[in-house]
Amino acid sequence: MFANKFNGCCFVGSNQGLFKSTITGVLMGKFFQVFFLLLVPGLLAAQKPLTVSEDLSQLASLTFYSSFFEDPQDTVNVKSLIAAPEKYPFKPVNAHAQNVGFTQSAFWIRFDITYSGKTARSLLLEAARPVTNEVVLFNASQPIENAQFIGDDYRFDQKKFPHHSAVFPLVLSPGLNSFFLKLKSDGEVLHLNVQLFSQEAFYKQDYYTQAFYGFFYGILFLVIITNLFLYYTIKERPFLYYIFYVLSIGGLQLSLDGFAFEFIFPAFPYLANICVIFFAGLSVLFITNYAKTFLHIPQVLPKINQIYTVVMSLAVLITIGGFFKGDILAMMYPAVNVLSLIATALVIFSIFRLSIKKQPVSLYFILAISVLTIGTFVFILTNANVLDNNFWTSNSLKIGNGIEVVLLSFSIASKYRILEKEKMSAQQETLKNLIEINDYKDQSNIRLENEVAERTKELQRQKELVETKNQDITKSLQYARTLQKAAYPSMDLLKNNVADFFIFHLPKDIVSGDFYWFIEKDNFLYAAVADCTGHGVPGAIVSMIGIDALFRIVNYENVSDVGQILQNLDVHIKTALGQSQDSIITEHGMDIAIVKIDKSARKLSFSGANRPLCFVTENEDGTVLKEVKPTKRGIGGSTNLTRDFDVNNLEFTGKTWIYLFSDGYADQFGGPDSKKLMKKRMNELLLAGYNSTGEEQKNLYLQKHREWKGSQEQVDDICMMGILI
Repeated sequence: MFANKFNGCCFVGSNQGLFKSTITGVLMGKFFQVFFLLLVPGLLAAQKPLTVSEDLSQLASLTFYSSFFEDPQDTVNVKSLIAAPEKYPFKPVNAHAQNVGFTQSAFWIRFDITYSGKTARSLLLEAARPVTNEVVLFNASQPIENAQFIGDDYRFDQKKFPHHSAVFPLVLSPGLNSFFLKLKSDGEVLHLNVQLFSQEAFYKQDYYTQAFYGFFYGILFLVIITNLFLYYTIKERPFLYYIFYVLSIGGLQLSLDGFAFEFIFPAFPYLANICVIFFAGLSVLFITNYAKTFLHIPQVLPKINQIYTVVMSLAVLITIGGFFKGDILAMMYPAVNVLSLIATALVIFSIFRLSIKKQPVSLYFILAISVLTIGTFVFILTNANVLDNNFWTSNSLKIGNGIEVVLLSFSIASKYRILEKEKMSAQQETLKNLIEINDYKDQSNIRLENEVAERTKELQRQKELVETKNQDITKSLQYARTLQKAAYPSMDLLKNNVADFFIFHLPKDIVSGDFYWFIEKDNFLYAAVADCTGHGVPGAIVSMIGIDALFRIVNYENVSDVGQILQNLDVHIKTALGQSQDSIITEHGMDIAIVKIDKSARKLSFSGANRPLCFVTENEDGTVLKEVKPTKRGIGGSTNLTRDFDVNNLEFTGKTWIYLFSDGYADQFGGPDSKKLMKKRMNELLLAGYNSTGEEQKNLYLQKHREWKGSQEQVDDICMMGILI
């Protein structure tokens, strides 16, 4: 009654799906179809109606009272079909036409029922399989709008008869009743079986079927719980793979039987469509992985292990392919069938090779694979019509799968006993070794203690030497810091030339790679803040070169244009560090912002190498902060020599603070989420300090920096200069 889409460990296809996917099945099917078309043309006439009496109480098969035709493009007009069915190429449904194979075509089934009763009778009609995408029932005597729609493409609550199978409530009127069924799949095997039940007969058969399903799923649940306990006890990977395999089988069978759609995602048809391929692909993946680890294939059969890897990779691709629709999804159904057969054959071949190599294989494991193979064989014979298609043969793979998981559980339990014995033996051997080791330790302790004492003395001596060296290095760095500070210009120069200012300089290490510089010449004040590559000693060396170069360029080379000052500085740095276009020994250099302030007017010129100028002033909108972008080019390293530095000329009318700074302040990590301060928060601080003095602003920025940094390490040197124009 309930056809299966994947009736076993990894098989996708209905009870007759493999019939179409094997060569013998295809040849036999085509032969019988041609035989019936050529030698029995009378059968192509309309099928006789099924006569149903008022006292019907059993199942009545409509399959051989039906006729069908294929609609490859799904373009048939329902109204014209019902009005004139003789215009369409209907042909009888016979033993070799019940299964139409893997298809995306729509199929139309016509059947007539003569009801001999005097009053209307309510019956149940089952058609197709639970996982068919679209099953539509039309009563020729009723309006098309009264058609019943069910299938995986519709919500479960659209069913007028809420059951996991494709079941319609059917009302027969006295006399002839004509019906049309439309079946459509997403590329899976499609069945044309149609059965009529009285409600009593349906519920009676459903009772036994549900009992069978309950027993099957109960076994899977028990196996999962048992093996979860074993896995958490000994942490062996085969147990975990086996648990995932059984979970995949359970998910697959729930999907095929329609329970997943009914109880888990009744409002999500898309999930109902993809879960079959998803769980089928996972079942191939995990049974292959389980067999590989359980049989120790990588260690014993390394060449065959490569085949396992290929099979598992294909299983992953098929699982992913199930998420697509259309032709890709349709291809996945036969692909996972073939891959399932390959995986089973691979495991059998591995057992054979292991027996040749005299490697022990669990008897339960061999029996499990044998039962699965027998179930597959019965499944194929049923598809080829060698065996009758009944409940037991149609569920042969499911039965074989249930026995298989039980036997595999026995094999795992056997492996657990072996591991416990090995563990006990290992413990005894370990105890013996511990006794020997303790004897050896007793003999060696005195010698080791003497050696440790000698080594401790040596380590203490080396520690004292390192501490001495560290003190020398620290003193050298502190002296270097003194020399670096001596190279900075005197603060008095700023005090005598601007209304107010501040310099916030906070090195990460003892010496700094960030520096500030200013000079007064010809009634102009030149000021700059630079961020040299790196920090610590390398950055400090570059900063000393930069300070000296700036003094030379302005004082001795008499360069007054800020853009040209940066051009000359680039040449000085590259010359000092041995950098040229043909050979870059080091990428060290710097980013810098420089201004030239006209003391007699509220004007300045700005040029920047990757560092901007910010200024805060007042206008009709209140206090505002604006930024002047720098030239996207650094000083030194492998910079582009052909691009000049842009010069921006600015004139101010009111109170204005200008700011030059390196990136160390904004790049500091901290705060509640351990993130960078970022430029936005820094700009907010600049706006907040507009009405404060230079000293107050410096203290504000230092306080906020410490609050933001908290207990974290300072990430870079910090240098900020603010000047009131």
